[in-house]
Amino acid sequence: MGSRADLGRALADFRTEKGLSQSALAELVGEDRAWVAKNEAGTRRVDAVELTRIAKALGVGLDEILDRAKLEHRLPDRPGGADV
Repeated sequence: MGSRADLGRALADFRTEKGLSQSALAELVGEDRAWVAKNEAGTRRVDAVELTRIAKALGVGLDEILDRAKLEHRLPDRPGGADV
């Protein structure tokens, strides 16, 4: 998987796609807005239980979040289609 920052960007992307503010997501998962902001900034480690709660609140699967985080981290393909 990518970095914490990649995961944070993926979480922020899903949240904004769902039309939720950080405060609204925080309320859905039983946390405060600062907790959401730190997760999205990649300044705290999100454990599996927390990530499951976030995914459920966002109405997406864990695999979708993790896949998007991987795509954020992926380097561009080399010419000719070979991955770096």
